[in-house]
Amino acid sequence: MPEVEVSRAGGVESAIRRLKRVVESNIIPRQLRDNERYIKPAEKRKRENDAAVKRYRKKAEKDKLVQESYKQSNKLSIARKANTVRHKRNKRVRSEA
Repeated sequence: MPEVEVSRAGGVESAIRRLKRVVESNIIPRQLRDNERYIKPAEKRKRENDAAVKRYRKKAEKDKLVQESYKQSNKLSIARKANTVRHKRNKRVRSEA
C-alpha cells in the first residue's frame, strides 16, 4: 500500500497530489486484475458486446443532442433573418412616407 507523509509546510493538497502520482506509478495493471480468475470465452464476448452497446448508445445520445441544438440554432438564425428583413422593410416604408 503506497504511503505519503503529510508535512506541515506542504499541506494536505500537495500530499494528495503526491499520493495520486505514487498510486498511478504503482497501480496494478488491469491485465493482472483481469487474470485473477478465468473468464469463459462466452462471458468475455458478452462483456465486450455489452461495452460496445453502451458506447454506441452513448454516442447516439450525444449525436441526438447535437442535432437538436443545431435545429434550435438554425430556427433562431432563420427567425433573426426574418426579423431583419421586416425591420429593413419597415424602415423603407417609413422613409418613403
